[in-house]
Amino acid sequence: MKLKRSIAIARALRSPKFLRWGSRRRRYLRIGKYRAVVAASARMSRDLAAEQHFTPAQLAALWGLSPETIRDLFEKEPGVIVIARTEPGKRRYRTFRIPKSVAERVHTRLAP
Repeated sequence: MKLKRSIAIARALRSPKFLRWGSRRRRYLRIGKYRAVVAASARMSRDLAAEQHFTPAQLAALWGLSPETIRDLFEKEPGVIVIARTEPGKRRYRTFRIPKSVAERVHTRLAP
């Protein structure tokens, strides 16, 4: 799993569209080894539901990556909506919806 994510990050860093997307930087607050977006948490949760959400195909077109690479990057990211249908003996279906703020957070974290 870590290898798939590492490969996805490497692909993102080679994509010119990814490097140009969302050039504005957000302010971060460092808490130990973690970074947190500086914002009011109540406002963020309210705004998160109202903000634009991307499908992996839409974000892949914006960043110049494949939808599979986007799924690998965002699979375990907090804030991403993953609707999964799993039935014994059948293949797994997952629907991803990625909020714009989460996409910006990942982009800021990965961009050089």
